[in-house]
Amino acid sequence: MQAAPTLALDLPLKVAVYEDAHGTTRLIHTDPGWLLARHGLAERRPAIDKMRGLMTTVTAIAAGQTHGTDAP
Repeated sequence: MQAAPTLALDLPLKVAVYEDAHGTTRLIHTDPGWLLARHGLAERRPAIDKMRGLMTTVTAIAAGQTHGTDAP
């Protein structure tokens, strides 16, 4: 957050869980790549890419799509 103090507005990253109109449980989150543009963090792409991978893995595990051992 030293590079962009405004990042505090969007961290920590969050996951929302909800049930849609068809009764399906959904997990959603903001793509961390969006933070690049919002906060002018182009030079921090490697860190943002790690955050993206983490969010993908966490939501996949929570959705029962992986057991964590085969996650990237």
